[in-house]
Amino acid sequence: MRDRARLIAAATQYVGLPVRRILDAGCGIGLLRAPLKRFLPRAAYTGLEMSEYLCARYGWRQGAIQDWRGR
Repeated sequence: MRDRARLIAAATQYVGLPVRRILDAGCGIGLLRAPLKRFLPRAAYTGLEMSEYLCARYGWRQGAIQDWRGR
């Protein structure tokens, strides 16, 4: 996951895209959270997950991407 997060961060930096928020839709147990926060430390992370159990256990927001409404 570290390499995947590094690739995502490098791609955003390459195109000059400032990343302030990360929406990890279908985040599961949140394997990308820590590596993304390491490579994009100024970004706020939101985990979105359908599983009621995973949301309760890890503090994610429950829902589907098609129903997501950000700020």
